[in-house]
Amino acid sequence: MRLKQGESVYIDSTMGHAYLSVGEGDAEMLCVCSGDEPDMEGTLLSVLETVEG
Repeated sequence: MRLKQGESVYIDSTMGHAYLSVGEGDAEMLCVCSGDEPDMEGTLLSVLETVEG
Protein backbone atom coordinates (compact mmCIF):
# COMPACT_ATOMS: atom_id res chain seq x y z
CA MET A 1 0.00 0.00 0.00
CA ARG A 2 1.40 3.41 -0.92
CA LEU A 3 0.45 6.36 1.22
CA LYS A 4 0.41 9.96 0.08
CA GLN A 5 1.35 12.88 2.29
CA GLY A 6 -1.17 13.23 5.12
CA GLU A 7 -2.63 9.73 4.74
CA SER A 8 -2.57 7.09 7.45
CA VAL A 9 -2.96 3.36 7.90
CA TYR A 10 -3.66 1.02 10.82
CA ILE A 11 -1.29 -1.95 11.00
CA ASP A 12 -1.89 -4.85 13.37
CA SER A 13 1.61 -5.13 14.77
CA THR A 14 1.23 -8.85 15.43
CA MET A 15 1.53 -9.25 11.65
CA GLY A 16 4.85 -8.84 9.85
CA HIS A 17 5.26 -5.44 8.18
CA ALA A 18 7.90 -3.00 6.92
CA TYR A 19 8.13 0.65 5.99
CA LEU A 20 9.83 1.59 2.72
CA SER A 21 10.41 4.92 1.01
CA VAL A 22 9.64 4.51 -2.68
CA GLY A 23 10.50 8.08 -3.65
CA GLU A 24 13.88 9.63 -4.32
CA GLY A 25 14.31 10.90 -0.76
CA ASP A 26 13.77 9.57 2.72
CA ALA A 27 10.23 9.20 4.02
CA GLU A 28 9.21 10.87 7.25
CA MET A 29 6.57 9.18 9.37
CA LEU A 30 5.00 9.07 12.79
CA CYS A 31 4.33 5.66 14.35
CA VAL A 32 2.04 5.31 17.36
CA CYS A 33 2.29 2.05 19.29
CA SER A 34 0.15 0.71 22.10
CA GLY A 35 -0.20 -2.56 23.93
CA ASP A 36 -0.34 -4.40 27.23
CA GLU A 37 3.42 -4.88 27.57
CA PRO A 38 4.63 -3.26 30.83
CA ASP A 39 7.92 -1.98 29.30
CA MET A 40 6.85 -1.24 25.74
CA GLU A 41 9.15 1.78 25.51
CA GLY A 42 12.17 -0.33 26.41
CA THR A 43 11.18 -3.03 23.93
CA LEU A 44 10.73 -0.52 21.11
CA LEU A 45 14.04 1.16 21.89
CA SER A 46 15.86 -2.19 21.80
CA VAL A 47 14.28 -2.95 18.41
CA LEU A 48 15.41 0.45 17.16
CA GLU A 49 18.97 -0.18 18.38
CA THR A 50 18.98 -3.53 16.57
CA VAL A 51 17.77 -1.96 13.31
CA GLU A 52 20.16 1.00 13.48
CA GLY A 53 22.98 -1.22 14.86
